[in-house]
Amino acid sequence: MLITGAVICAGSLPSVAQYIEPVEGLPIEPRFVSLGASWWNFAPLGSNVLPDSSAIRFNRVAPTLAYHDGQLDIAASYTTYAEGGESHPAIYFGGKFGQEIPLSGPRSAALTLPISALVEFTKVEANGLSRQTFNVGDIGLGAGLKYRSVSRTMQFWVEGGGVAALAFDAYSLGNGFCGVAYAEAALLIGDVGPFKGIALIYRFRWQSWSMSNHEFNYRSLVHGPELGVVF
Repeated sequence: MLITGAVICAGSLPSVAQYIEPVEGLPIEPRFVSLGASWWNFAPLGSNVLPDSSAIRFNRVAPTLAYHDGQLDIAASYTTYAEGGESHPAIYFGGKFGQEIPLSGPRSAALTLPISALVEFTKVEANGLSRQTFNVGDIGLGAGLKYRSVSRTMQFWVEGGGVAALAFDAYSLGNGFCGVAYAEAALLIGDVGPFKGIALIYRFRWQSWSMSNHEFNYRSLVHGPELGVVF
C-alpha cells in the first residue's frame, strides 16, 4: 500500500507543478525602448559670471530616446536653439544602474529604496563673441523612494530621488558639483496588439552645476512623456 501511495503521489507531482507554474505576462523587471519629447529649459545660475550676451539660455523641445532593462536606464536627447542668427546644438547622454532594497509590502506591491550610480554628459554650444561652450560630464551616486504595483497584465510605478555627482569640464581641468532631483511615473500594459506590452512614462529632471570656473554654473530642467515597447 505504501509503495502504491508513493507511486500515485509521484504521478500527481507534474500536474501540481503545472498548476502553480506562473502565467506568462509582464516581467517584474521589464525591458523596453521608448521615444518621447522633453521640454528642456537651460539657463545660467545667479553665480554665473558671464555677461548676458554670452551666457547660454534656451527653452526647447528635445526628442528623447531611452532604454530600460530592470535597474539599467539609458537616455539620450538632442535639440538645437537659435541665438544671434545661428543654430546651436544641445546634447545629453546619460545612464544609471543600481539596486532596489525592499522596504515594505509584497513583491507585487512594494515600497523600495533605489540606490544607483550615475554617469552622464551634457554639451551645449555657446553663442556670442566670448564663446564658452558647456561641455560637462558627471559621475555620482543617488538614492530615492519607489512604489511599484505588479499584476500579470499591468505594472505601475512612481519614483523620486536625488543624485550627488562630481562634475568635470571636458575642455579643461575644471571640476565642481552637480546636484540632481528626479521623478518618474510609468504604466506598462501587457499584450497590446503585436507587442508584449507598451510603456507610458513621464519623467522630470532638475539639475544644477556649480563649477570651479563659474562661467559653467548652469541649471537644467527637463520633463516630458515617452511611449515605449516592451520586449
